[in-house]
Amino acid sequence: MPGLYSFLQDIGAGLLYWVPTLCLILGCATILGGAVMLHEIGQRNDTSVVSLWKIVGVMSIGALLLAPAATVNMVGQTAGSSRLAHIGGEERMRAEVPSADELQGKTLAEIVQAFLTPMDPFFDGYGMLFIIIAAMRLKARIKGVPGPTLGGCLIMFLGAIAVIHFDEIAPWAVTQLRLQ
Repeated sequence: MPGLYSFLQDIGAGLLYWVPTLCLILGCATILGGAVMLHEIGQRNDTSVVSLWKIVGVMSIGALLLAPAATVNMVGQTAGSSRLAHIGGEERMRAEVPSADELQGKTLAEIVQAFLTPMDPFFDGYGMLFIIIAAMRLKARIKGVPGPTLGGCLIMFLGAIAVIHFDEIAPWAVTQLRLQ
């Protein structure tokens, strides 16, 4: 079991460092693309090809990509979660695997929580990666690329939020299903 934790923490550590870089690159490129679209409208003086709402949507997605952790934390707090998503931090990378002595006498929800907490960096990185994918699919939808649907993008975004907050959702589900 410690090998699995170590493996997932290493993957999480990698994701938590290259996902913010990817977010910054894609966010800046998306906002720059929106500015180019705005410039095209100004040059042509014609909004028939690119509407102002598409530009606002593309620039909003760029802003989401520049601050994904803030967006996730806002959505999580709106849903009643106390957990905050972190990206790019080393301070919580090496949590200890719970031992059998520590888990003795605890409820099933507490045991599930104890096993999932060391994997927070993995869940944060994986969820942020899916937020990037959902944002880029939504941008493609706004630009008129056939394929990605608005509902699919929303489901992917909400699924990413659920993955990030999985260490709170799983114990809650255990208590709601009365598995204790």
